[in-house]
Amino acid sequence: MVQRFMRVLVATQLAGSYAKIAGEIVPRLVSSNIDVAILSIPFSPIPLQWKFGEFCYCIKEKNVKLLLNLHQENIQSIKLFHPDVVLCVFEPTLLVLKDLLFQVSSLKEIAVREGAPFVGYFTLDHYPLRGSRQAQILDDLFDFIIPVTSYESELARERFSRCKVTEPVPYGVDHSIYKPEAWALSSLGRELKESKEFKVLYVGTGSPFKDLGRWYRVVGEAARKGVPVKGVLKLSTAIGSSDMPASTSVLEDVNQLTGRVQYVFGWLSDRELAALISACGVFLTLSTAEGFCLAALEAQACGLPLILPDIPQLREVYGDSALYVKREGSWYSGLGGFYVTSSVEDAVEKLVLLYEDTELRGEMQARSLANARRFSWDACAAEIAITLERIAGER
Repeated sequence: MVQRFMRVLVATQLAGSYAKIAGEIVPRLVSSNIDVAILSIPFSPIPLQWKFGEFCYCIKEKNVKLLLNLHQENIQSIKLFHPDVVLCVFEPTLLVLKDLLFQVSSLKEIAVREGAPFVGYFTLDHYPLRGSRQAQILDDLFDFIIPVTSYESELARERFSRCKVTEPVPYGVDHSIYKPEAWALSSLGRELKESKEFKVLYVGTGSPFKDLGRWYRVVGEAARKGVPVKGVLKLSTAIGSSDMPASTSVLEDVNQLTGRVQYVFGWLSDRELAALISACGVFLTLSTAEGFCLAALEAQACGLPLILPDIPQLREVYGDSALYVKREGSWYSGLGGFYVTSSVEDAVEKLVLLYEDTELRGEMQARSLANARRFSWDACAAEIAITLERIAGER
């Protein structure tokens, strides 16, 4: 509980992973003597409630005032709200988009006029700090950034000259929902649990940075080595990019996985997602860029062993509770950063080992559960509240 009453304007995406993060933090801030209003950056279609003559966003039974954009009426509403702090919770790489940068810059001007510090809370995993232009945008826009890991905190302090970097605040997990037995609470989980294959799970986007082509290769190679695999892909976007989409049927065909991959697209409630995760046998990602990998933490809370790319931030978060795939090389994104790629051979070796060595699998399951217990959304939100109170007190 914070010591003084505060008003916090939270600017966030209301779709995708940052919507989930904001959705966990905001109701806990409201319960901590903090008045919160939400500004959608960019505009997102979401479930709304009309209450007391204004739009409200209902999060975990908390009704929070919602502003859908920065038109003149809402600018006046922000002035009347008179925030002590503006907290931005969104994907920082989106600031390369001119329209979004204009919106956020306009919001920063309002914050300056209101005397409210402009604060960012997001991962700084790859391009945001390795691209000089992006780093300069962040340094110019934000008064403070709350990083998620110590690795990113040190990197940010090296790159920023004006913006202050606080101590890191890691994300959390809801242990009342993400747990080993969650599969039993959903037909999706029960049906998946009934299948006897060794289920290899990925949860995330289909972005090229996630390197899903390599994921298919690893699962396919494991199948050729006799592992009765079933790939499970929970995707929030299609695989590939808008100008170069990938065909899942082709990816299955070239890796001899036809009929051995189950796809779940779109949005799932936390309970449905937990049921899906806990029905699987292992979580595998070979992403070229990660700042925290929240899906991996949720998988750990459900008792799944992890196979992760060997990235410093992930080593910090998951320590010896995960198996790490050796680096194989890197590729240049064209946007200012080189991205690590993972060894297919090493990933296959670790996947086969986890299947064949039941003792190791049990040990990694226990390590996953122990590591997940170190993180909670209650602790995350409490640290965010304390940090915001300290920042507001420096005005």
